[in-house]
Amino acid sequence: MKTTTHHLIAEVSGRQSRIELTIGIDLGDVWSHYCTLNEDGQVVDRGRFRTTPEAIDKWFTDVPHARVAMEAGTHSIWISEQLQELGHEVIVANARELRAISHSDRKSDQVDAEKLALLKCTASDISPRSPSS
Repeated sequence: MKTTTHHLIAEVSGRQSRIELTIGIDLGDVWSHYCTLNEDGQVVDRGRFRTTPEAIDKWFTDVPHARVAMEAGTHSIWISEQLQELGHEVIVANARELRAISHSDRKSDQVDAEKLALLKCTASDISPRSPSS
């Protein structure tokens, strides 16, 4: 039987409480697009924010503990660290290994953000781990 592998670069868990939201972020140099899913995998919010530390603090400080998935890139290290400090579970995925994104005919920041959220929401066999594991 073929086993599915997930090509993650890093996954860092925040608090160990129940996660009700999954947020996919397509990172950009100036603007980053996000898509928020509820526990049922339904889109409850989408939009964009500036890719700055101040904007991350402003937007994510009041968001309840969430699972946040983003693709690896220039900004993923500092953003993932900042989100972890705010108490979120963070997953950084290699977009080249995610066929749903890299081979898609529908390429846009909004679509990529939703696909990142959906992939994490449906990948129940990926468990949180700390950088030392």
